[in-house]
Amino acid sequence: MEVVNVAKRKITSLKKELGRDISIKEMNKALVKGFQKALNVKLVED
Repeated sequence: MEVVNVAKRKITSLKKELGRDISIKEMNKALVKGFQKALNVKLVED
């Protein structure tokens, strides 16, 4: 199917982009850091 082939070329993953596996913990830390920086806020656990 052409749609599937187009999607395969356009969709990526963290593993593909980083060239390695990434843990959920590492991903969460990176997301928090990115949101804090982008929004100029400090996120805290409740």
